[in-house]
Amino acid sequence: MADLIILALKSEAPNLFTKYNNVHAVGVGKLNAAINTMRLINEHKPDRVFNFGTVGLINETLSGFIEINRVCQRDMNAEPKSPRGITPFEDSTIYISNAAPGVGYRCGTGDSFVSAEDTWHTSYCDVVDMEGYAIAFACKVANVPWFMYKYITDFANAAGFESWQENVAKGEACYAKVISQMINIE
Repeated sequence: MADLIILALKSEAPNLFTKYNNVHAVGVGKLNAAINTMRLINEHKPDRVFNFGTVGLINETLSGFIEINRVCQRDMNAEPKSPRGITPFEDSTIYISNAAPGVGYRCGTGDSFVSAEDTWHTSYCDVVDMEGYAIAFACKVANVPWFMYKYITDFANAAGFESWQENVAKGEACYAKVISQMINIE
């Protein structure tokens, strides 16, 4: 068995898709990521899932390439039934954690591009993306360990999308280094 590598888009690491067989794009957003991650887990039966990709910055002390070990839903807001970030009628906490050793950061996932400051994000997220929580949730349901590494491409602000477009593929060398050191891939 091999590990499974998942990214949202091929543009985040175009060379990895041509070099390895077990690298897959799951699409943008929580729904695409959840459905396609579960499909890939069922199809490939991996020992572990690795998610690489890009994130917007909330915690301005960070830069470059980081490891994520906790993810939350930044756009789940069913107040007053449940606190923000908690899915109502589920036995859940705000974060899904992968329990990886060492320092890891918090990623808030949502189906929107963050372009303005939000005090909730500042309290619960170091970075933001659009797929991480869905990938981690699919792994949790399938009982497959997950690991998440992200490249910070932009500040989560009004200019973020333009910065993301300029920097989307800059993390690829970092992803390749993790693959060579940690991942059993075809």
